[in-house]
Amino acid sequence: MKNQLRKDLLEAVRTYRAYVIVGAFVVFGIISPVLMKVLPKILPESEEFQVILRDTTALSAATQYFDNITQIITLIVVLLAVGITAGKRNSRFFEILFTKPINRRAVIGSGFVSYTLLILVGLVLGHACFAIYTELLFGGLRFWGVLESLIACAACLCMLLALTIFMGVVTRRAVLSGVLSLVLFFVVSLLLGLLPLPWELAPTALFSRSSEAVVGAAGLAELLPGILFLSVLAAALLYISMLLFEKADL
Repeated sequence: MKNQLRKDLLEAVRTYRAYVIVGAFVVFGIISPVLMKVLPKILPESEEFQVILRDTTALSAATQYFDNITQIITLIVVLLAVGITAGKRNSRFFEILFTKPINRRAVIGSGFVSYTLLILVGLVLGHACFAIYTELLFGGLRFWGVLESLIACAACLCMLLALTIFMGVVTRRAVLSGVLSLVLFFVVSLLLGLLPLPWELAPTALFSRSSEAVVGAAGLAELLPGILFLSVLAAALLYISMLLFEKADL
């Protein structure tokens, strides 16, 4: 699996996918707090805008940052990761690859690990940029809250990545698996959000909680159940994907 992982990482770098994922985190980490700082000054004066943007704070910047992750980063992750299995199966890539002594499970595992590493690098850099700019512009960030939010975001995005790989194995079509992955991600979030539980399990709810965690309005106790649940769900999806791919007719 080590050789396959090295190959996947090199492919992500050479096709610029690594730069897109990491760069997106960094860009949103910078522009989110900056935008919330300058927006009240550049918008035309009106009573409506004054009510919405009055007294922007670190929480406003955090909400903007995690909204960008929810709405845009998730889309980027799916678009770039959707070809881990589906696109290659359509191009008969695996028919050639498996003429060599390569384990099918290693292909799925390597694809997941390689993109997880890119997501983690992007999250660390994006959170670092967000924390620096937000602290300089607004102040009031909680260091441990930033770390807790990073773990929560990683759990959400890794679950989405595992779901994308699973749909790629099931559907064999890159576009279809990407659309279904995004739809299911938000449908699952909606259904989990309707459960009468004392804690949040929905991925989108964890993103929202993360914005509260960085300013001290929420703690690890509110995030941990969702982190554990999504981690187990990601592991289950990945394991099922390996089983299905091992038996698939390529």
